[in-house]
Amino acid sequence: MMAAGNVKPQLNVGEECCITVQKAEAGPGCVTCHVINSSTSTEVKTAVIDNHDGTVSIKYVPTATGTYTTDIKYGGVTIPAGRITQQVYAVVHSHTYTRCTVLF
Repeated sequence: MMAAGNVKPQLNVGEECCITVQKAEAGPGCVTCHVINSSTSTEVKTAVIDNHDGTVSIKYVPTATGTYTTDIKYGGVTIPAGRITQQVYAVVHSHTYTRCTVLF
């Protein structure tokens, strides 16, 4: 069993993170996940979804900036590559301004 896919080391606030866990050959057991914003010691709401194809999707959306630590377990034991650290940043909006001249 292993976490797979493109787990980005950096996210923006409000950007969904999706982690796929391969569990087809792991045998009976349950995938659990806890995501903590280490900067605020706040646990983040996380969805663990069985895809019924031998994989599980773990999804969460960070709501504040900080360092997020994900701990994915199977049967109570952290899986290989199941401890993930991501940095979450505030979204920076860029604005484009157009200059107009109005002649009368």
